[in-house]
Amino acid sequence: MIMKYCPVLGQSSNEQCNLCINNKYYLDDRNNHRFALLKDSYHRTRIMDYEIVDKINDINYLKSIGVTNYRIDLLEENEDEIDNILSKI
Repeated sequence: MIMKYCPVLGQSSNEQCNLCINNKYYLDDRNNHRFALLKDSYHRTRIMDYEIVDKINDINYLKSIGVTNYRIDLLEENEDEIDNILSKI
């Protein structure tokens, strides 16, 4: 989900819009799922899913039906994890 309103700024007495740049923030639901809050370059807040969505096993099927372009969103993966993901394509 993308929000124009920053929930972190709304909970802070600080009026600056840069709190999310150097810190990590999450929304916790009643089931203890943690949704990461990410600020983009347009000062919008993205609420990320609590689960990793991994469709890498669908790549061969997608190629078979003619899909030639893919999007990979990386959040907190390290270099080795990124190399591992890219080697599966």
